[in-house]
Amino acid sequence: MRVVVFGAAGKMGAEVCRSVHGDPDLELVGAVDPFHAGKDLRAVTGVDIPGMQISATADEVLRSKPDVCVDFTHLDAAVPNILWCAANGVHCVVGTTGFTEGNIADFTAAFATSNCLIAPNFAIGAVLMMRFAEQAAPYFETAEIIEFHHDQKIDAPSGTAMATVARMAAAKGRWADDPTRKEILPGSRGGRGPSDIRVHAVRMRGMVAHQEVILGTTGPNAHYPARHDRSHEFHARCPDRGEADRTPPRPHDRARFISLSRDRSPGLRNRRIRCAPEGAVDCLLKQPTTC
Repeated sequence: MRVVVFGAAGKMGAEVCRSVHGDPDLELVGAVDPFHAGKDLRAVTGVDIPGMQISATADEVLRSKPDVCVDFTHLDAAVPNILWCAANGVHCVVGTTGFTEGNIADFTAAFATSNCLIAPNFAIGAVLMMRFAEQAAPYFETAEIIEFHHDQKIDAPSGTAMATVARMAAAKGRWADDPTRKEILPGSRGGRGPSDIRVHAVRMRGMVAHQEVILGTTGPNAHYPARHDRSHEFHARCPDRGEADRTPPRPHDRARFISLSRDRSPGLRNRRIRCAPEGAVDCLLKQPTTC
């Protein structure tokens, strides 16, 4: 499968380039990053593909005939990148977060002959943590989410936290009222997510990516924490992103999946945006869907 990476010079984009290049089933055929355009790919990512340079725009890599593009950029860049994939019939795997419902509606309208997977987190442990919190939600009266990231992350809360709180709210619509009547420091109780579930975002040097969901109620088993910690080893190996590039979706996947074949692609079920059933993120875009 022929892969192009958007945001190739970024921390995650460079890791994706190395992961794709090291996978015998995938072929890195292009890398896009306007801030490093014209630079040798090896100098920027460590991937040694003779003659390959970082491209400035998506149009420059279209001649390489990619099957799928992977986007790890920022919101302002990701939206046109995704729409470009839709316009050119290229499948898209997106790790960028922060999309609005309006963005999702635009993507839904745009994709006709290719598919797009938008996953706020590709780590299997994080996906399981989200699922456990969702399953536990109906049995508790209160819940809060604390997410921790490095000091270079520009959005808050994280996409993972927002996905988690949305699933918990959908699983249990009514939660106990917050007893707080006075905040000594405004905002000290965190942001209000769906169903008024509180979300707290920590940005700190030395952190990688971590999230804890804390659920509480009365009774002998009153406190239930669900936590995921991402290690540096995960960044080095990126196994789950490679799976997203090539593995058919299974009944336990958890990701936003746009499959807008509209009966133009045999074997692809015509669906709009949906959260697939629970589990690890292993969805592909080219092969027939199974869930």
